[in-house]
Amino acid sequence: MQIYRLLGVGLILLCSFGFGPAFGARVRPIDPSTLVMLSRSGPIAARLMADLHLSRNRVAGILSNLAAESWLDPKAHELHLPWTKGGIGIAQWSGERRPDYVAFAVRLRLKPSSLEANIRFLEHELETTQSEYLRAVKEGPDDPVAAARAFIGYENKAWLFRKLHLLDHERYARLIAAHLDIEGGL
Repeated sequence: MQIYRLLGVGLILLCSFGFGPAFGARVRPIDPSTLVMLSRSGPIAARLMADLHLSRNRVAGILSNLAAESWLDPKAHELHLPWTKGGIGIAQWSGERRPDYVAFAVRLRLKPSSLEANIRFLEHELETTQSEYLRAVKEGPDDPVAAARAFIGYENKAWLFRKLHLLDHERYARLIAAHLDIEGGL
């Protein structure tokens, strides 16, 4: 039943972005991994909206950056960097942030691969060491793309990385915002 719901959401998203034939454009398919990512966005969005007092659009911008990193999979583990242990979690925490994340989860008696640990550490960072990104999202326009642009440095502060990935983040922001609108109740 869930797969049919996801496929329905995918078709609605296609049309809602003007990709359907009714708009005179080619149909741009949404691959299955994007549909899975969208299905993961609801529970995370609900928590961030409630805990951080953010609108759906602002949360969609934040989630777009995380989706580009991990497809919002709390068990994601970046293994393609042989010189490091790789990033883990929905934000692909790496470098000095990785041991901070693991220690945080252990202190709370949570598995680092749990969604709860991921959300709580994300909120912890946004309220402490990474608060400038939350402030930028809150002070900017209530628009998913504007929020994605404000949040893009959270993952990687390198200028070139941000420029290379901005279009992906903007696309994901629009998709997640539309998905949250369709799901309703958030």
